[in-house]
Amino acid sequence: GRISFESYGPPQGWTGSDTPWKLFRGMYYNWMSHPDQECELLAASAAEVKARCNRPWVEFLEARGEAYGVDVAEFETTGLVFCQGIAEYHGMEWIQEREGDDFLITIRKD
Repeated sequence: GRISFESYGPPQGWTGSDTPWKLFRGMYYNWMSHPDQECELLAASAAEVKARCNRPWVEFLEARGEAYGVDVAEFETTGLVFCQGIAEYHGMEWIQEREGDDFLITIRKD
């Protein structure tokens, strides 16, 4: 995740994702490359975005045991570290918690 952030995150990319809404929107567009991805926006303000997103990759990875050398936990940790790196660069906090089969995501900027 850290290597991905250093390769694709700011200043190379993601420089326009400097508000909670812009960061969530950018990540959502990335995740939409999976046809079963769904996110529900729970709350949004200038300082905070809260959303619930499913984890459509779980079934694929669990059926295979691992793909590309990673299991579900490693895949999700990589994504989390990437998101947290971009948020931190822009002075925000990315909080991602499991709730059942979904993620609850909160992005805050003080």
